[in-house]
Amino acid sequence: MHFSILSSLLGPFLLLNPEIKICRNHPAVAIGPLEAQATAMPLPPMKGKQKLDETWTPHDDINNEEETTIKYIAHAAPQSTYLILNSPAIASFVLVKGWKNKESLQSLTAAVQSVVEHNPVLSGRATCAKNWWKDPTITIEMNGGTQKGQSFVTVMDKSNALPKLPEDTACQLAYIDKHITPLVGKTDSTLHQIETKSPLFEVKVVLLPDNYACIYSKMSHCIGDFVTYYELLDQISALDKGDTAKPINWDNPLKKDHEIFPEDLSRRDLERLYGIPFILGLATHMPVMPFRKQRVLLLSEDKVKEKKKELKEKGYKGMTSNSIITAALCDANRSTDIFAMTRSMRGITPGLGLRDGGNLHCEIPFQRCAGRNPLVIQDIVEKGKYFEPGEVPFWSSVTGKVGRISNCVVPMNHMSFGGCQPICYCPAKSFLDFTPLDTAVIFRVSKGQDAVLHNFQNMKTSGMLNDLLLED
Repeated sequence: MHFSILSSLLGPFLLLNPEIKICRNHPAVAIGPLEAQATAMPLPPMKGKQKLDETWTPHDDINNEEETTIKYIAHAAPQSTYLILNSPAIASFVLVKGWKNKESLQSLTAAVQSVVEHNPVLSGRATCAKNWWKDPTITIEMNGGTQKGQSFVTVMDKSNALPKLPEDTACQLAYIDKHITPLVGKTDSTLHQIETKSPLFEVKVVLLPDNYACIYSKMSHCIGDFVTYYELLDQISALDKGDTAKPINWDNPLKKDHEIFPEDLSRRDLERLYGIPFILGLATHMPVMPFRKQRVLLLSEDKVKEKKKELKEKGYKGMTSNSIITAALCDANRSTDIFAMTRSMRGITPGLGLRDGGNLHCEIPFQRCAGRNPLVIQDIVEKGKYFEPGEVPFWSSVTGKVGRISNCVVPMNHMSFGGCQPICYCPAKSFLDFTPLDTAVIFRVSKGQDAVLHNFQNMKTSGMLNDLLLED
């Protein structure tokens, strides 16, 4: 953790310092059998009986010297690599109803194993050079075929140990926080996964009273962004239902050098957003970082619809829930001047397909005050920019008044895990434990209802956001 923070502080300086040479020439690397996912994936037959352990089943290490090692470049873009190395894994909890112990577990396990076999990058271990600031390449090493004998689903039976799951959504989120999060542990950064040679993808199942279960899934950020994570969940769900899973393309040559910021930003902009001014700003947050709290705000579906209707009557057509919620967060925040909005570049950047796997998103910086207007947010989403080259302000970065807003809304109502329908979904709160800056994640907690996970240091309790909150 401390090494991760130190790397976060030093990484931008090392990568953006023009006097330090960055190796951008990569040797030819065998991509290996990643084209396997180009065909439809049938649901494999159930294999044996699954044991319901009281503790997590230990992971099998990849240690098969007879197999050919396949090396796969996950990322090699200089400015972005340090961010991915220090980013926590993407993880989430899904509560499901109607769990049928062995039958459901066998169905979920078979689906997960098939997804791993068709996406072998999930079975590997990440590596990078010790002097990664000079050679910013994250490589995933796989031993061909080993993933077939490796278990990626573990289970813990707490159906007789934990209290009953409450019906209220807010209480369910509190239940996950109190009873399930301590069982699965916190998310770890890519650097920590490299140091410990830990798995890059795993699924854990906690059995709860009255045939409920909580499914925790985690994917290393070096594998991909939230879109990739969602596509993997969608594949698991499709196979769990016996349907055909849509393939993910891992072989796009543009992926490894994709930078996660707009191409038209000037070098001075990049220095201010990711260089020495940014480092100084991070340092101002370090003393209060342990005291930052993660909170979840439940939003009212009816109130969001009313806001859409109100804006439509004013002539603002095509307004999305994301634009309204993002504008409300900008209006409520009082400790950040510049937010960066996450946007997938699939289907936007020439050559990037909609089903390409990897970190293919972009962080678009904009002024928080301007973002209080939903029209501005909508315009940023459509155009992919706010600042003109050279316009990014200096003092916002050097004083640490920068933050992130991400939209991770996943329509879970059509998904199936272990033959069960999800009733509640939320990202892991520990994702924000690594984040010293104001950060908010918009997500779909249940059918038709959105929520916000945030760690804002200072925010007002009135205004647009308060108008959208679900009443107690």
